[in-house]
Amino acid sequence: MNIALIHHRLARSGGLETRLINYIHAFSGKGFGVTVICANQDYSVSIPESVHVVRLSVGFVPKKFRRYAFEQRVSRFMETHRFDFSLSLERTSSQDAVLAPSNHLGFLRAMNRKGNHFSDRMEIGMDRRAYENSRTIFAASSMVREELIDLYHTPPSKIHVLYPPLDEATFNTNLRPRRAELRSQQGMDPEKLSFAFVSTSHRRKGLPLLLEVFDQLRSEPFELIVAGKGSKPSGFPENVKLAGYMREPQALYTAADFTIHPARYEPFGQVVSESLACGTPVIISGKTGAGEILSPSDGLIIEGFNPEEWVSAIRSLPQRNFSPDPGFIARNKLSVSDHVDQILALAHT
Repeated sequence: MNIALIHHRLARSGGLETRLINYIHAFSGKGFGVTVICANQDYSVSIPESVHVVRLSVGFVPKKFRRYAFEQRVSRFMETHRFDFSLSLERTSSQDAVLAPSNHLGFLRAMNRKGNHFSDRMEIGMDRRAYENSRTIFAASSMVREELIDLYHTPPSKIHVLYPPLDEATFNTNLRPRRAELRSQQGMDPEKLSFAFVSTSHRRKGLPLLLEVFDQLRSEPFELIVAGKGSKPSGFPENVKLAGYMREPQALYTAADFTIHPARYEPFGQVVSESLACGTPVIISGKTGAGEILSPSDGLIIEGFNPEEWVSAIRSLPQRNFSPDPGFIARNKLSVSDHVDQILALAHT
């Protein structure tokens, strides 16, 4: 079987880019012919020699229009090329199946935004064409599935929930014997419960709420470690520490007592599965899609965004016990191998 994988960037720079690389190795490892269709390629990324890369450059198109330009170039390319199965990680409109890691109308609704700008209309249009023209849609969670049905009127029969895969070689409990050492390296106070907040979009992921919460907890034995990219609000409480961007956050997950994620809109939230794979329980908002696969031993889900509710939950933690299930990855089929097998099972439905 000849498979086309479509994404604007072949590089190691984000979650979907990492997933593309995993797909390349997984599909080619099963003996399939793999063609990658992209706009940009980082030639330092190692891929099997058998993999063919087609680069469809968008030239000097302004940044906000590059995804749209790439969609148009992919459409023209697919008119003259045939594959047994094509999967897009991008909102393109000429493939058999498309990933839906999020959607713009769901984002606008969650953030209470009207979406009247031209860029919003362009994003929504790309969503609609991707969902309408694909035979199969892989939604990142049941939350996303319901949004596609409700907001885009997508036929339910087209949508299959497929959780983002997890790299078991990276996120596991192997570092736990070094936990005391890692806590020291991260500058964590041994007398406090330490909470890890890992994000590249601080406002949407809930950092303003956490700053208010930890300000109320500043004289109590709790501290917050903030890691990742994002703007830095002023006035950090003394019990909040900045760790910067981490390429390998597994050490922080392992060192922390909890990973906390009060996102206002999070279609899945791989920080949740990564943390649990490292053996660290989570506290998340009810707007986090990964909440649907949590068991009571994995952590807490807090439905609202009232700071007092979060303060109360954190204060209760010293009297509670959580123990993430070691079989979490297998139970939810989150390994790359299981994930790819699910795609193949649905490739021709």
